[in-house]
Amino acid sequence: MSNKVKFKTTRFGEIEVSSDNIINFPRGLVGFEDYRNFVLDISLWRGIFGWMQSLEDPAIAFIVTDPTLFCKNYEIILNDADQQIIDYGEHAKLEAYVIVVVNKEEKIITANYFAPVVINRTAKKGKQIILEGSDYKIRYELPGSMVMKEEDKKIVSTDEKNQ
Repeated sequence: MSNKVKFKTTRFGEIEVSSDNIINFPRGLVGFEDYRNFVLDISLWRGIFGWMQSLEDPAIAFIVTDPTLFCKNYEIILNDADQQIIDYGEHAKLEAYVIVVVNKEEKIITANYFAPVVINRTAKKGKQIILEGSDYKIRYELPGSMVMKEEDKKIVSTDEKNQ
């Protein structure tokens, strides 16, 4: 049975989430190494996009999505060190996400397929994996990004700090 945790965010005010949704990143994220605990909520926008919100800083949140929604043959290979960091084992339930950036000036939405976030839901641990030697792009343009409705843009918009 999970506990509920309340915390403040700059985007959503005070929210309450299940402790089951708190993921520890032992090494943080690229560029955000000091921030180790995040809440992951994929239900915020039609199940396509979600938020990964820092528990250490209410202003740090990332838009995320399932990479296979936009790239069907997407493949992540975890090396032994990555597996150890997320406590990968026989009964691990793994999930993968890519961090999304909304560029208002260029009117495009991109996702970082070169550095996905892999989460072991069983251990509640995650790691951003750098796919060295792959052809995946840091700025992979998501299809349909130019035709979002105005009300949808408000939901997935992000401030300058996180771009």
